[in-house]
Amino acid sequence: ALRAEKGLLLVRTDPAGAEVSCNGLSLGSTPLLVTTLDSGASYQLALAMNGYQPKTIDVRLDGRTPVVRDEKLALDSGVVDVSSQPTGAEVVVNGITRGVTPVTVERVPKGVATFTLKLDGYETETRELTLVAGDRQTLSVGLKGRPTKLTVVSIPDGARVYVDDEFQGKAPATVLVAGGAHRVR
Repeated sequence: ALRAEKGLLLVRTDPAGAEVSCNGLSLGSTPLLVTTLDSGASYQLALAMNGYQPKTIDVRLDGRTPVVRDEKLALDSGVVDVSSQPTGAEVVVNGITRGVTPVTVERVPKGVATFTLKLDGYETETRELTLVAGDRQTLSVGLKGRPTKLTVVSIPDGARVYVDDEFQGKAPATVLVAGGAHRVR
């Protein structure tokens, strides 16, 4: 019995790891050498990878001549460069921690994304960004210090207390100040 000659197809994607299928049947993940398709025929292959837009490619196999297809996959998400003043804030995107500022957050799902920045001593800040596939945006947030109590005592009692060069009374004195560095005299 004669068997149909099989073609040789090498499929590579950037990035690697895409699932390759033909007529709904999985052939494997890239980089992938396909040796099961008949020569002398055309095929439509589907490339799919989480976080990337699906892609369809048409391939024609002739004889045993190897066919090489290099395909670049487009992000199905966006990238956001996040910074804060001061730095070191935890960045939470759609409820998932994605790093500490300054940070580049990749694979942010397209559509509306909620960014929350948290830093001890500062008020939590929340921003919403709308991204399209392949979009790159910048998010810069100035964090506001959370008020805190500062108690100054002296030995002996009664010393004049200044915070940031403003008279606050005589020691012991309790002063409400914003988070951050202050000058006490």
